[in-house]
Amino acid sequence: MLVLFTLLSCIASAPVETADDTVETDTDTDTDSDTDTDSDTDADSDADTDTDVDLPFEPDSDCDYLDMNSHPVDCGSGWDRMIYWTSMSGDPACPDFYTLNSRDYLDPSQALLSQECDDTCVYSASVAVMFLHCELRSEYISYSSGGPGQDDPAADCPAINYYMSAYGSGWYDTMEEFKADSPCP
Repeated sequence: MLVLFTLLSCIASAPVETADDTVETDTDTDTDSDTDTDSDTDADSDADTDTDVDLPFEPDSDCDYLDMNSHPVDCGSGWDRMIYWTSMSGDPACPDFYTLNSRDYLDPSQALLSQECDDTCVYSASVAVMFLHCELRSEYISYSSGGPGQDDPAADCPAINYYMSAYGSGWYDTMEEFKADSPCP
């Protein structure tokens, strides 16, 4: 995980020349049309804005971070988890942060925007229940909306449930759906 994070950090900080940069230089030099230049300028400002939002945060390993909460969010391909981290050291130089899809952010709204996640419903754990499934201890966690970075804290979002057992795990609306999908051997 550390190697992946380090690799992603190096990639994110390396300067990159794209074909668009070369085309823009040629267009600005050879073209007298104000329309083309305005279009290129708008594209540049949009790209700069995206880059500013997408800057990664690099946590200091000396801060003794502890993952506190997992917040399910919808990033277009099912549920992803945004993890909230806090430092056990109490050092003010060790800020709390969030991890989403292996990238770290100081602000949950920045994480959601950067990863193109839906900020309408950001979930937090509300209830955890242990139960027996196939004579083994299993668990489900029910999540409700109102998590960090949620656009409208009063949004009407349905509760979601994550089931875990030795015979299967996943997001299910009911216990019956989970049992049907994870039968006992």
